[in-house]
Amino acid sequence: MDRGVANRMLRNVTIRKAIGEVQHELDGIDFLNHAWVKAQLLRLFPMAVGDEPVPYITNTGEQAEGCKYDGNLAMKIIEYVAPKAQKSTVDITINNIHKLTDAQLEEIAAKGLERVVSEQ
Repeated sequence: MDRGVANRMLRNVTIRKAIGEVQHELDGIDFLNHAWVKAQLLRLFPMAVGDEPVPYITNTGEQAEGCKYDGNLAMKIIEYVAPKAQKSTVDITINNIHKLTDAQLEEIAAKGLERVVSEQ
């Protein structure tokens, strides 16, 4: 990672606070696992969406605290914590398929259904 990028990231108060919290928690933990990381990210989520105040530096260099919505950070937390979507299969059974018009059958075929079960 470019040093300039890292320095800009460390100037972000949310990131610094997150690092501080993780470092504080690391002092009392012997083993890190995926569940622990998710739990820490979930603790930061209210700060990312602006529900809890976070410290920040004003334009004049003063330190202040306030709520700030950071959509990018919130989405990254959600993407990491949320279970990964898996492709699911839905079976649709059409009774009396012989009563459907050709246009209706074409529409069903256009939907990309992999399998149509006909019970005649």
